[in-house]
Amino acid sequence: MCIRDSFRIEDACGDMFGDFLNGQLIKLDDYACNTRYAGIILPVKGIMTLVGAMCNLCSVLREEVFNTYLLDFFNKFLQWLDGMANTKAKYYNIVMIDNLHYLLRHIEKQIGWEEWKKKKSELIEQYRANIENYVKSIFDYQYSSFSEYFEKIQSAIRTGDFASLVRQNDFSYKTFDKKVKDVFSSFTSGCTSMSKRVKKHFSSEEKLFGEMWKETWVYIDKMYTNIESIALKYYNGVK
Repeated sequence: MCIRDSFRIEDACGDMFGDFLNGQLIKLDDYACNTRYAGIILPVKGIMTLVGAMCNLCSVLREEVFNTYLLDFFNKFLQWLDGMANTKAKYYNIVMIDNLHYLLRHIEKQIGWEEWKKKKSELIEQYRANIENYVKSIFDYQYSSFSEYFEKIQSAIRTGDFASLVRQNDFSYKTFDKKVKDVFSSFTSGCTSMSKRVKKHFSSEEKLFGEMWKETWVYIDKMYTNIESIALKYYNGVK
């Protein structure tokens, strides 16, 4: 066989490989589920099994074009997952955290090609962003009134309008101090409610309650530090 014929066979195999992967994406279009109770979305498991098998094939074939096809397929699958998770926006972060955690556990087996390492880093970054949004939403849901109030203070600080804001009775030190004390006077019961809410959000399969509750406490600690810093830096002298 001449080298030219070899290239033609490789091109044909690459096209067949790409067509096969595109066929798997088309099948996803017909899938629907209630994301509120989805846990790990069923096609996610199938896709990762497929990706694992295809990665093994790519390592045998040793042709970069096949890995390129596979990574393109995986990127399109992630777009599908993002859209599926967003069918009910209020559950978006929950669905993405559960499913990204599953993907990250399984993508470890695919690491080898440099582009997969980059993809893993991107997934970790996305996973962390979803966690940050989620734990903020947990606190905001429990303490919605205070969260809105405190955001107005932070916004005024960012825009340099704090001096004007603090002259309003609703944002005087006395009112600020009372609102902070109201939050933390009911903190024990608030934590119980937040804990129950976090626990019901995640599937038992990925066992994420402990991690998410720890992340919630990290957010609460940052919030408390921020409140304390604003009280000392901006309210000091205006009591």
